[in-house]
Amino acid sequence: MTSKRIYAINILLDIFEKGMKVKDAMEQYFSLIDERDRSFIMEIVYGVLRRMFYLDWILNHFIKDMSLVSKSTLNNLRTAIYQIIHMRVPARAAVHEAVEIEKSYSGRVDFVNAVLRNYIRKADGIKTKSIDDLRERISIETSHPRWLIDRWVNRYGLQGAEALARYNNERPPIVVRVRNKEQFQKGLHTLKEQGFKTSISLYCPNCILIHDTIKFATLRTIFGDDFVLQDEASQLVSLLLNVSKGMKVLDACSAPGGKTSHLADMMEDTGIIYSVEGNTNRFGLLNETIQRLNLKSVRPINCYVEDIKKVLSKDGIDRFDRILLDAPCSGLGVIRRKPDVRYRHTENDLKRFMSKQVDMLTGLSDLLVPNGLMVYAVCSNEPEEGEQVITRFLQKKSGFSIINSNKDIFRSFRTASKHGFICYNTLPHLHSMDGFFMALIKRIA
Repeated sequence: MTSKRIYAINILLDIFEKGMKVKDAMEQYFSLIDERDRSFIMEIVYGVLRRMFYLDWILNHFIKDMSLVSKSTLNNLRTAIYQIIHMRVPARAAVHEAVEIEKSYSGRVDFVNAVLRNYIRKADGIKTKSIDDLRERISIETSHPRWLIDRWVNRYGLQGAEALARYNNERPPIVVRVRNKEQFQKGLHTLKEQGFKTSISLYCPNCILIHDTIKFATLRTIFGDDFVLQDEASQLVSLLLNVSKGMKVLDACSAPGGKTSHLADMMEDTGIIYSVEGNTNRFGLLNETIQRLNLKSVRPINCYVEDIKKVLSKDGIDRFDRILLDAPCSGLGVIRRKPDVRYRHTENDLKRFMSKQVDMLTGLSDLLVPNGLMVYAVCSNEPEEGEQVITRFLQKKSGFSIINSNKDIFRSFRTASKHGFICYNTLPHLHSMDGFFMALIKRIA
């Protein structure tokens, strides 16, 4: 168990010290780890990320100056306390394990031993109800930055902010978009036969939510290649674009390919979809999706949004019937799936994202045919990345308007912005899916 926890600690160090994303940090070690041990390591890593402020709040009771503690020692202590509280590891075993790990790092063995034994003696007296400031208490209990809690309280009220923050710490279901109705029915039946807890999406067709752990290989055995892992909110983005057979479509920032493949399926693999991704590694993921699903209508292009016009001009392409911009953003709407996102950004970052999002939207809008439709979407519900981007875009560009979707499923997500247009927000704590902002834009001239 000690060696397994060392992997977890090293992964946490890579996330916080090297800025690696959780998935990337894990995958570099997983080839060295027995498959049976991976879920144990993932439990610790994701658990610490979801509870880090709370774990540090506990440690602050026993450490005078946390800044003097090395990162390896700090993460050793975090993982030990997480195991005691949330994994029901016997306290004595957790202490012994932490001490052995500290030895391997040539760290502060006596310090780790003393802190953990002191915690075990006094744990019953350490309660967050001692925090009088309710916003601070929510921040500590749910491990969300205070600036984020303050913003959510201002928008959703104290109860709404707490509900959202707590929901972000729940394990998300695995969401499977099945590509045809026949395979959907068969697969759903097989999953139930094999004892998996499932439910059916209220909003997206042929969509199954699996509330258990399941391997990708198992899904492939059940569905073949007729499925894509894609959250409901992400599917709604594609549905909002309202494509039909034979259209010419541009999907900007398209990796790993969930929305591209969804659009292709809705178009029955006819017409053409220019699927654009600038990041080389993510472009590889996009290609894998296209090849696995054997999509003939998709043309992947490895370039950044800023260079799209130049690249497309070589093919004589200048206008599209539909454009999808799922723009790079803070990702604060998908904390449930990416718990480290909450620690990566400050409030000032939102304005930086907004500036780039406005530029992207403005540039791509020139590629839309008259009466064509464009969807702007981000996996964030922060106003700077949503309503304010659309407002700035409309101020900069004439000949465009924001329109309502005529599909009934979007009524549940409709939001009236302060500036008088209708947009759509999926809110995790209200809709049990990722947090997305969406707007449907029409070129009228």
